[in-house]
Order: sequence, then structure tokens, then C-alpha cells
Amino acid sequence: MTTAAPYLSFGDGKPFALRMGLQPLPPEQWIEIDAAYTAQLATKRDLLATRHADVLQALPQSRPASEEALTLLLDHLHTYHSDRFAFDGGKLRNGATGATPRANSSTRILTSSSSAPANPA
Repeated sequence: MTTAAPYLSFGDGKPFALRMGLQPLPPEQWIEIDAAYTAQLATKRDLLATRHADVLQALPQSRPASEEALTLLLDHLHTYHSDRFAFDGGKLRNGATGATPRANSSTRILTSSSSAPANPA
């Protein structure tokens, strides 16, 4: 049985009403890793391999922001999900899949590779 995430306003049993009652989300809840995680990664890998241009496009000007986001993500994984991701010798290893992501030189996003070193910068 799936329970509603604590930040979903309609999970409290009250009638749904669209409102802007925004609240900060604790950092440990920013990235959700659930039972669907491994299957979702497999789908993403398949889409990137078979329909790359359809599912990913980025302007060259977005590269610095992409690299900053990647750095923040890696720091977040290290801080809040170190039980699922191992950081060893500059490499990130995904404990669920055994993959060692690498930065793709043309898009600077993480793609799955079991042999390439992580090189986000």
C-alpha cells in the first residue's frame, strides 16, 4: 500500500483545494527513491539510447547551470543517500543497479555506464 507523501496537500483526507500554501521541503525529502526506482532508471536508459534527441535537448548556454545542478545532486546523494550510493576514488556507484555513472562529454549529464569513471566537472 502506498501512502501519500507528506508534502501532498490532499494526502491529509481533506477535500483538495488548489492553494499556494508553499512550505519548504526538508532536504532529506528532495530525492525520493522508492520501489519503482530501478525500473524507472532502466526506462530512462532505454529512452536515452533509443530516442536521445526526443527526450533530451539542451542549449550550450545551459551547460554551467547543468554542471552546478549535477554537483548539487552528487553532494545531496552523498549526504542523504550514502546507504544507496558509494563514493570511492572519485567514482559514484549506484548500489541498486551496480552502475557507475559518467558525465557524457556532449551533454554533461549522467548516463549509465558500468565501466566509465564519474567525471561531473
